Amino acid sequence: LLKNNYIQKHITVTQITQIRLAINIKSNDLIFSKLGLGTFNKEPYKEENYVFHYIEGVKEAVKNGINLIDSASNYRYGQSEKEIGIALKELFEEKIVTREELIICSKGGFIQLEYPFPKNPYTWIEDNIIKTKLATKEDIELDQHCLSADFIEWSCKKSLENMGIGKFDIYYLHLCPMNFHSQIRQKLPKVSEEKFVDTLAYARDALLCSVPEKFS
Repeated sequence: LLKNNYIQKHITVTQITQIRLAINIKSNDLIFSKLGLGTFNKEPYKEENYVFHYIEGVKEAVKNGINLIDSASNYRYGQSEKEIGIALKELFEEKIVTREELIICSKGGFIQLEYPFPKNPYTWIEDNIIKTKLATKEDIELDQHCLSADFIEWSCKKSLENMGIGKFDIYYLHLCPMNFHSQIRQKLPKVSEEKFVDTLAYARDALLCSVPEKFS
C-alpha cells in the first residue's frame, strides 16, 4: 500500500505514519500487522490437503503488508512450515522484506508425523519418538500429543529447519486438553495440577537452556 506511486506523490510523511498506525500494532518493540496469516488445515491425513500450497499466499500477504506468519509443526505434517520456508527464501532473495521485519510463530506439542503419511503412524511414533528417547509411551496422550522436554526441543529445531530460519519470534506450546472436544478431553488421564505445571516448566527450560539463540 505505502509503495503505491500515487500515494507516494500525494500524501505527507505524517499521513504515512497515520496509515501505518492504523494497520499495525506495536508491542514489546515488535510491530504486528493487525491481520496475520495462518497455515492450518484440519484432517492432514487427507490427500486433498496437499493439492494446494501456501507459497504464493505467503508471498502475496507479505507484499501487501502482513508481517505476522503463524504455523505449527503438525500443520499438514510439516508441509505448511516447509512452504513458508520456500516463500521466505524467495522474499528475502527478492529483497521484498527482511527477516527482522517479520514476526514468525510456530508451535510444538502435537506429534507431526510426516508427509507422505506413514503406513503405520504407531510404528512411526515408536521408531522416531520413543526409540530415540524423545519421550516415553507415558508422555504421549491420545497417540498424538506430547510435552516432554526433549520432544519439544526436537520439535522446535525441526520447525526451524522446515522454515529455513534461525529463530522464532514467538513459540507456543500446543496444549492438548485445551483444544480438544469435551468428549475427547474426558478420555485424557487425570493428571495432577502439580505434574502438569512441572511438565510445562521442563519444556520451557529445555527451550531456554538448549536453544537460547533461537528466540528473540
